[in-house]
Amino acid sequence: MIRQLRLPVLALAAFAAACSGTQPIAAFAVIQSPAVTDPTQNPPKVIPTIVSVAVGIGNVKLDTANPANFDKGSYSGITGLTGVVEFNDATGKAQKVSLKDLGNGAYGVLNSGGKAPQTQDPKVPEDPNLTFVPGTPYKITLTAADGTAYVGTVTPKPQTKIKELEDGATGVTTVPGTGDASASGHINQMDWKVGADFTVTRDPTTDDLAFVAVSKVNMDDPTNKDNLTWANLHTQDQTALIGELVRIAARQDSDWKKPSYTAPGATAFPAAGAYGVALSVLTKGNVSSNLAIGSMAVGATGYGAILNVK
Repeated sequence: MIRQLRLPVLALAAFAAACSGTQPIAAFAVIQSPAVTDPTQNPPKVIPTIVSVAVGIGNVKLDTANPANFDKGSYSGITGLTGVVEFNDATGKAQKVSLKDLGNGAYGVLNSGGKAPQTQDPKVPEDPNLTFVPGTPYKITLTAADGTAYVGTVTPKPQTKIKELEDGATGVTTVPGTGDASASGHINQMDWKVGADFTVTRDPTTDDLAFVAVSKVNMDDPTNKDNLTWANLHTQDQTALIGELVRIAARQDSDWKKPSYTAPGATAFPAAGAYGVALSVLTKGNVSSNLAIGSMAVGATGYGAILNVK
C-alpha cells in the first residue's frame, strides 16, 4: 500500500548517483509492497500485493586516497546491461526473471497482476513469475557485453505485522471483497479520527530494521508523490525514499530498530479519507567485489492495513 515502494527503479538510480580512479556503484532492491484499497468505494477497488526488483548502477569518480569519498557530480548511469533476478519460488522451482533497462542506469521488473497504474515513462515491465518468498535468496545480476557481471544478493526477512492492525486486534475488520489481495489473504481496516496520533507496534518484536510510512490512498494514481503524509525517515521526499532505505540498511542505526513508532496525527492524518499504514522490515544483502564502496543490496518485506479516517 505504500506507493513509493511500488516503482522504485529511478529513485535507486538517483541514490547511486548520490553515493558515488572511476568505478561502478550500485543499489539493488527486492521489495514486497502491501496491498491497498479504498474502503469508501463500493465495491472497493483493490491493488494487490506487489513484488518489485530494482537496480540503479553507474560509474563514479572515486577519491583514490579515500575510496569512501567520490565526486557526486561524476555519476554516469550504465546502460545496455542484461539484467536477471534468480530465486526459488514457493514450490522450490527455480525462476529466472529479466529486468528491463529503463535508462540512466535504472533497471527493473515487477508483478502486480497488471493492476498497478504506472504514470511514469518508460513503464516497468510486469512478469507473473516474479514472486516474493521470505527466507529465499534473490540473486540479481547485471551483465555487460564483455561478460563483466555486477551482482547483488539478498534474503528478505519474514513478515512483521502491525499489532494494532492485525487480525483479531480491537476495532479491526476486513475490507469486503479483498480476499487474496495480500500476503495474509485480505486487507484489514480500522476507523480512526482526523488528527489523532497512531502508534505502530511490531509483532513480533525484533531488532530488525523497520520502515513505517503513512500514505493517503489514491486509487487513480497510487504513485503520486503527494500521497505520502508521514514516514519514520530523515526525509519526507518520496523520490528520495528508496535511497533512504538503502542508507538505513547500511547504517544499522538504532533509530530504526525500535519496537514501536508513533505517527503524529496532525501530519499523518490531516483530513478525512482512507490512509494506508505500512511496516516494512529491511534486510541488508551483499554485492560483488567489483562494485564501489557504498554499493548495497536490500530487501523489504511489507505488511499493511487501512485506517478509515473520519
